[in-house]
Amino acid sequence: MSIEKGKIVKGIGGFYYVKTETSVVECRARGKFRNDSVLPYVGDNVQISVNDDNTGYVVSIDERKNCFIRPPIANIDKLLIVASLVDPEPDTLFIDKMLVCAEVNNVEVAICFSKSDLSDNEKKYTDIYTSTGYKVFLTSAINDSGMGKVYEFMKDCTLAVCGFSGVGKSTLLNSLTGLSSFETGEISRKLNRGKHTTRHVELVEYEKDSYIADTPGFSMLELPADLESDMLIDYFPDLKKHSGDCKFSDCSHTSDKFCSVYDALIKGEISESRYENYKYLYNEIQNRKNYR
Repeated sequence: MSIEKGKIVKGIGGFYYVKTETSVVECRARGKFRNDSVLPYVGDNVQISVNDDNTGYVVSIDERKNCFIRPPIANIDKLLIVASLVDPEPDTLFIDKMLVCAEVNNVEVAICFSKSDLSDNEKKYTDIYTSTGYKVFLTSAINDSGMGKVYEFMKDCTLAVCGFSGVGKSTLLNSLTGLSSFETGEISRKLNRGKHTTRHVELVEYEKDSYIADTPGFSMLELPADLESDMLIDYFPDLKKHSGDCKFSDCSHTSDKFCSVYDALIKGEISESRYENYKYLYNEIQNRKNYR
C-alpha cells in the first residue's frame, strides 16, 4: 500500500475516481468522512492510499478554494457563461445571477455571446457587461470568430460552463477541445463511452492541467444560502461604486428615495437591466430569509 496525491475527477455511487500522476484509481471514502459529515467532491485535491490492485481509499482532503453543493463540485477556477444573441436572446437575469454566484465563490468569470453572425444587436448586451469590467467574448460557429480568445480564457484551469439549451455550448466546446460529442452532460469520445447523458459530475482533462466540468447542474445554480441581502451590492460592482452617497447608511438601493444608485440609473450611468436584476435578486434573498 502506498500514499499518493491526486484529484477526484468523477464521483458516482459512492466511488471516487482519483487521477494521480500515473493512473486513475477507484476509491472509497474512509468512514471518518461520514462521521464528520464531510463528503469528497469532484474537483477535490486529495491524498489516497493505493492497494496493489489499483483500488484505494480517500484518506484526506486538501482545503478547498470553493465548493458548490448543487452540482457537488469543488475548486472551480473559472466559469464561462454562454448566452446566444438570438434564438433565444440573452436572459440578463440569468447572467447576473451566475455572475453573483461566481463572485461569491471567488471564481473568475467571463461571458460568451454566441451566434454573433446572426445578430446586429450585440452592442446592446456587450456594453452592459464590458462597462462592469467583466470579460466578454463574441463568437460565431459559422466563421470561428472569437474562438481564440475563449480558448485562452479556458486554458490551464478547471472550467465550468453554464447556459440554457440552444445557446451553442456544445458547438463551442466541440470546436475548442476537439471532442466530437460535447453536449449538456455528455462527452463521449474522450471517455470512450456510448452516446448518453450523464447525471453525475465529472472532470474531463482535454489538455494537461485543463479540465472541463461535465455536469448538468451549472445552469441551475442557486444564490449561496449564506448570502444576505445587504451583501448583494458588493457583487454588483457597477452599482456599488455609486452607493456611497446614499443618504441612509442602510439603504437597500431598491428605492428611489435618497438613493445614489437610483440617481445613477436616471443619469444613464448604470444599465437598467442590471438595476432591475439587482432588485429582483435582493427581493429573492429577502423572501428566502422571511420563509426561513
